[in-house]
Amino acid sequence: MKFVVPFSIIFLFVVACAKTNGTFVDKRDGKEYQWIKIGDDIWMAENLAFLPSVDSAREASLEQKKYYVFGYAGDSADSAKTFQTYLWNDSLVVPYEKYGVMYNWAALVDDDTADGGSLRGVCPCGWHVPTDEEWMALEIALGMNPAEVEVIGQRNSGFLGYQLKANYGWDNNGNGIDSVSFKALPAGEVFGGVGFLHEGERSTFWTATPGLFGTTVWTRSVYCCEFGIVRVERDKMDGFSLRCVKD
Repeated sequence: MKFVVPFSIIFLFVVACAKTNGTFVDKRDGKEYQWIKIGDDIWMAENLAFLPSVDSAREASLEQKKYYVFGYAGDSADSAKTFQTYLWNDSLVVPYEKYGVMYNWAALVDDDTADGGSLRGVCPCGWHVPTDEEWMALEIALGMNPAEVEVIGQRNSGFLGYQLKANYGWDNNGNGIDSVSFKALPAGEVFGGVGFLHEGERSTFWTATPGLFGTTVWTRSVYCCEFGIVRVERDKMDGFSLRCVKD
């Protein structure tokens, strides 16, 4: 006796089994990362933390690779990974574990020319630095009006900042709802050799897309006290966080 499984049941089973999150291991250092699916793309659900060397936040360069760990001023990558400091809320943490690494543009590119394709840069094998357009796709998938994705500055459509921010760790009652488990945390920034700024208040992410000027690149930022997400050009000498996208 034949038993025929209705197509609708098969379809529901396939949909139910389609994974929207998981983990992978960066073979370079053995570090495990979480990932999530947003729209058609698979994103890292935490900041990249690959750290071949480390620099002081007062060291800036357009040409030389610079790697930064919040609060750390030494020159030992091993020490930077276990270094402890107090955050804005007086909690003692290991910034490397909480926030990952911030990179300047030279470190981000990591001698990769892209050659018209995706930019792997400092990302693990099989992953790449997201373009401005891939960030736009994420924004549309989470409810931003497509007519607003190319707007420069703060864009409140879809409340993207509120959706992407973690529901803990932000100053001034600025936590988000973390609607898709992106878990954006306020790692702050490294500003042009001045030092670490905005920890507790801001998280800024690189894209792979050059700006309109020779030394700028498009970025995304979420702030503690804003519901939207900021799209602006930032200088290649600055240090920001990175979320890679799967090839």
